[in-house]
Amino acid sequence: MEQLGGIRAYKLITIGSFPLYIGMVLPFIPKSSIYLDSVIGSNFLFSLAGIFGAMAYFIGYVVLLGEYPFSIMHTKADVIEGPTMEYSGKYRAIYLSVKELLMITLGSLFATLYLGIFPDVNNPITIIENFAVALIFPLLSTIVGAYTPVLTFRQIYPISIYATAIGFIGVILALLGI
Repeated sequence: MEQLGGIRAYKLITIGSFPLYIGMVLPFIPKSSIYLDSVIGSNFLFSLAGIFGAMAYFIGYVVLLGEYPFSIMHTKADVIEGPTMEYSGKYRAIYLSVKELLMITLGSLFATLYLGIFPDVNNPITIIENFAVALIFPLLSTIVGAYTPVLTFRQIYPISIYATAIGFIGVILALLGI
């Protein structure tokens, strides 16, 4: 049963993370540079390519975190296990802490890449702005998870492919300069 959960997690991460990677690369395409300082200070979100990239980024964000509707990696054995899950409390706390850190980090990365707001130590207001944008992502993820059912593998593959296609449309639009 644990192997089944591991296989599900592996498939979800490999197939579902493509939209996030496309969303991460997309702001660099109009700048023709791979350096972060070329993206900082420019607002990419309010272009047509930025909108498509933001949609792909958010879908990849939810998939990578394994939140609803993409939380399919847990098998029935996890529910039945009960007491043995409680023995691993400190390791579960570390896992949840790292997951929360990933949520804030990916939100901060979105604020830097798409809005051009990077957390500058010399200017504390940028740290507050960046963190405020980063907090929007967990809230949106919670709203999406509350109003959608848990998906099966038959539904996840097409959604991941559609989100990747949305990202590639954004790439084409960014290459065209739209």
